[in-house]
Amino acid sequence: MMIGDVSSHGFGAALIMALAMAASGIHAETAESPHEALRRLETSLAEELAETEMFLTLCYAVADPAKGTLTYANAGHPHAFLVSTESGAITRLDATRPPLGLGDGGQERVVSFERGKAILCLFTDGLADARGPSGERFGEQRVLSHVVNLRSRPARHILEAVFTDIAAFTGGAPANDDRTLVLLKV
Repeated sequence: MMIGDVSSHGFGAALIMALAMAASGIHAETAESPHEALRRLETSLAEELAETEMFLTLCYAVADPAKGTLTYANAGHPHAFLVSTESGAITRLDATRPPLGLGDGGQERVVSFERGKAILCLFTDGLADARGPSGERFGEQRVLSHVVNLRSRPARHILEAVFTDIAAFTGGAPANDDRTLVLLKV
């Protein structure tokens, strides 16, 4: 599972994301690890990122339910979590390297989970940064509260609850950034 967010908005950012999506599929299939996939992706996008002075946060996680492990590489993507469906405990999948376009290095990490009892939760800052009419942020914690409170429900119910709440919170105002939430029960 992979999620990413470009540092800017508009056509240039959309083009960078389109290139990243195309290249990431290739690198995810051929790389031996999430870290290697991100390293190759950064090499593929280096020229475009440098020319546009943009960077890309990205988290790539590979779940192995049989082993109960999640191996991930996180290039500065702030909203990446593993939520226990039993206790509701939240584990942040911390950055393992800088965002793509801001330097290389890093490694990958492995976290354990009990098979069938965890939710991989990835989202973009467009959710957390959505503003209500008074200027208040929707916030990361509000997204996570929905995931924790509805963790026994199917993922689609959690998604519906988050997007219904954000629409009410913003008064139905159009989004000024993408709002992406990916949930995977593992």
